[in-house]
Amino acid sequence: MTILSETVKTSLDGVRKSLKGFEKGVEEFEKKVLRSLASSTTWWTKVRSELPGQIKDAFAKISTRVGSPIAFATKEELREVIARIEEFEARFDGSFRDTPARKTRVGAKA
Repeated sequence: MTILSETVKTSLDGVRKSLKGFEKGVEEFEKKVLRSLASSTTWWTKVRSELPGQIKDAFAKISTRVGSPIAFATKEELREVIARIEEFEARFDGSFRDTPARKTRVGAKA
């Protein structure tokens, strides 16, 4: 019986040592996970704070590149242009209508 109890005691001591090693490994892993989580949280906070500025910058760049070709006149601006054309036409009273139009080549380079 003593041999059996010594064998069980030795086995239990081995299991205890293994469990202590396992607990130590779990504690180290937990510390690594917490550090990683903290750095991820810091990174995410930084990205989240910078993202609106980056989006604004991107839209500003796009609007400056595309803005001039798609600039539209307002109704008031169109009315002003029409009034100027009518004024110009009234000044010359149709004098250009009597002259024949010149034939020009489209796409010709000078």
